[in-house]
Amino acid sequence: MTPIIKYVYCTYFTDHAFIIDPSRDLYKCEGIVGLKDHRIGKIDRNGKIKINCQYYNWLSIDPLTSKECRNCSLLPACGGGCAGIAYDKHGTYHKTVCHMSKHLITQRIKYHLKNHKF
Repeated sequence: MTPIIKYVYCTYFTDHAFIIDPSRDLYKCEGIVGLKDHRIGKIDRNGKIKINCQYYNWLSIDPLTSKECRNCSLLPACGGGCAGIAYDKHGTYHKTVCHMSKHLITQRIKYHLKNHKF
C-alpha cells in the first residue's frame, strides 16, 4: 500500500498533531519544544489532554491578513510559511514568512505534473 501524500506544510495547520516533550508538555512546532511560553497544553497524569490559550493562538493564524499571501498562488500549499520562523523574526505567530517553502512547493508541483498523466 502506498502512503497518501498530504499537502499540509506543517502540523501547526492541524488541530490533531502535537509534539510531546518528556514532561508531557504539548507543542505545535519542534523548533520551540522546551520553551514553556510556547507550550499549547499538557497531558495530565490520567492521559487527558489539557489545552491552554496558546493552542488557540496557533490555530487562529490567518495568512489572509497578509497582502503578499492573499496575492500568492502558492498560499493554499504553504499557508503563510513557518509560524516558528515568524515568531523568531517578528515576535508573533501571526506574521507571515515567505521562505524556502515557496521553492519546495514549486518543485513539488513540477514533479507532480511531470510524473502524473492527466
